[in-house]
Amino acid sequence: MNKKQKKTILIAGAVLLAVIMIVTVLGKIEKEPKVDSNLFKEVTDIPGCEFAVNRNSSDTATTVMEISKTINFLDYETYRFCNGEDLYLLFNMNRYIIAVKKGTSFNLSETEPAVAFQNNSLSGIWFEVAEDAKLKKKGNTSTIEVTAQVVITNTLYNDFTGKLITIEKDGEEWTMFAGFVHADDEESIAMVDYISSTFKASEVTQVAQADFEVNIEEGTKTEEPSANEDVSEEISEPISEEASETVSEEISETTTEDISEDVSEEVSASEEESEKPSDPPEEKEEIEAKENETLTASSTQREVEDNVNTAYSSTVYSMLPVGSIGYMDILNEEIGKTEPAYIKVLEIHDEAETNKLIAEYEAQTGNKIYSTMEIPDGCHIEAVTYEVRYTSENWSYVDIKLCSLSGEELRYRGMPYSSKTYDICKPLKENNDWVQGYTAFYIIPDGCTEYALRCSGIINNDETRPAWFYVNTR
Repeated sequence: MNKKQKKTILIAGAVLLAVIMIVTVLGKIEKEPKVDSNLFKEVTDIPGCEFAVNRNSSDTATTVMEISKTINFLDYETYRFCNGEDLYLLFNMNRYIIAVKKGTSFNLSETEPAVAFQNNSLSGIWFEVAEDAKLKKKGNTSTIEVTAQVVITNTLYNDFTGKLITIEKDGEEWTMFAGFVHADDEESIAMVDYISSTFKASEVTQVAQADFEVNIEEGTKTEEPSANEDVSEEISEPISEEASETVSEEISETTTEDISEDVSEEVSASEEESEKPSDPPEEKEEIEAKENETLTASSTQREVEDNVNTAYSSTVYSMLPVGSIGYMDILNEEIGKTEPAYIKVLEIHDEAETNKLIAEYEAQTGNKIYSTMEIPDGCHIEAVTYEVRYTSENWSYVDIKLCSLSGEELRYRGMPYSSKTYDICKPLKENNDWVQGYTAFYIIPDGCTEYALRCSGIINNDETRPAWFYVNTR
């Protein structure tokens, strides 16, 4: 073999080796699931941090007001919880979980993970260091691979593998756990990996509007004690800027619109200090779940007193119970400005009662439009009766919308439903300054027992406050 032949062979070998390396690398790349960042949306609901979540998973999730044994969770459905203050959860017990908590005490910058995990949990989620995992530190951020058993009830639990990330800043700590269930679920693994990579401290903090009470007779507003100062002021004058236009037309039904999200109670700090649970028994249909070993989140429903002279503000994070009096800003259609008003949701009517109300309305008005309305399969109608107390002589229109507990469009089992409601009002009359006779009905998916009603004027902006009511028909 001459030198030319040897050179040719060497070149061919080098080319073959390069091809093999390229194929190997490409093969590895192809096996890694690709993540489209456009499919994710930013979350800034927890003050001091921000992160992204899968848009479709978040938008189609069922929003719940609490995490407890009283909720009938399904292991295959995706749920979302956020109190706007210190806890965000997005989870599917069969696939993945994203948990973000402000105010944790892992202190991984100075504490060994194994030691930190013995004494601290994330709202009842306890962690163990994954096999061969090493703590990684970058600036004020610490990351380590962990395993965790997430327990909601003694029949609803699962084992998760993923990353625990802490951010320590100015004496405060934020923690994210992003985990998956199945090692072959490439979609979930790629999703939680991407979400964990977006977790960071944020200078811009989205803080919910402070709650307040209003003495209806005196027209004074008092902020909640959680606000840093006690404020009492007159609200007889409009408290919002002039609306963009004056509306004088009579409106017979409400229209759909995009709605934003907002808080309530902190998860008990005792969960952070309780003892680490013992290893759970394997291969059992049920486990013995103690209260301090379960994933829990306190209800975000606002607590109010039954007082006929007090109205309460509300947000999507602190909704009012049926029967209480809510504060809202509505448009005075005569002067084109917003003004305070008070609304009391009296009763939620089931399908049979709603049909009776519609029949009475049609008998009084001769309008047969609602009896001919087609109700989609798998749905039924429900209604709300309410009364309004105005702060001026003008009985402006009140817009009622059906929403999810996140304040967005209602979704049930992942399917979206219209926010539209339909007025079936009786002749209005005034009794002790309250205008009575208001009724509206709406379409609800069968099986849906929790939803929200948003009550406001027909023109809204960032400064106006609607009244939010939580409805539970279980």
